[in-house]
Amino acid sequence: MKPTHHKANGCSKCSRIISSEDYNELNLRNFLYYTAVVITILIIGFVNIFIGNDLYGFIAFLIVLLVCGVKLGIRAVTELVKERAFSIELLVIIAAIGAFVIGKYIEGSIVVFLFNIATFLEDYASDRARKSIEMLLREYPTKARVVKDNKEYEVNVENVNPGDIIVIRPGEKIPLDGVIVEGSADVNEAPLTGESIPISKKKRDKVYAGTICMNGVLLVRVEKKLKKLS
Repeated sequence: MKPTHHKANGCSKCSRIISSEDYNELNLRNFLYYTAVVITILIIGFVNIFIGNDLYGFIAFLIVLLVCGVKLGIRAVTELVKERAFSIELLVIIAAIGAFVIGKYIEGSIVVFLFNIATFLEDYASDRARKSIEMLLREYPTKARVVKDNKEYEVNVENVNPGDIIVIRPGEKIPLDGVIVEGSADVNEAPLTGESIPISKKKRDKVYAGTICMNGVLLVRVEKKLKKLS
């Protein structure tokens, strides 16, 4: 069977990736502006407390509580209504309000502010990791050429089983993890490791899905079946 060459569909994919990155970075910039404003209000509060204007200091810290507590409050109420469960956001809000009631309004406002930062950083890191995984998965080949009885059969990667022999030619991405049983080539592992220098691979060396065969023809015995993400 003649080898099939797959056309790249880079433009539409790149546009989706770029827009996702832009959206993520926009959220980061907005959060930095928001953080700068809150820190400014906190400084105003501390200055007023220091010079004896307790009322203005209290108002500044109350503003911080309200500004930082709105998002946490929405998340807490949403989880309470939908999941019928007490979330950590609800506990933080209760603790902050309690701190204000007993006169510890500085501590209460700072706790809510710091928790807001921690929540954003967790969401931001998770979102970037998810988008990185999605981007990597888009680059995986969807087809593999299985060699049986000296003939090549093009099949979907999910139908390739451990022990099957697949062939990879120069410039192609390796579709599944496996061990080289014949041939040698330089393999670019940058999509996985970030290492820009290709690694020389020969018989009995392992190769990994998503990496690129730069030169030479490889026969690879598949070791792992493709796992579908739910």
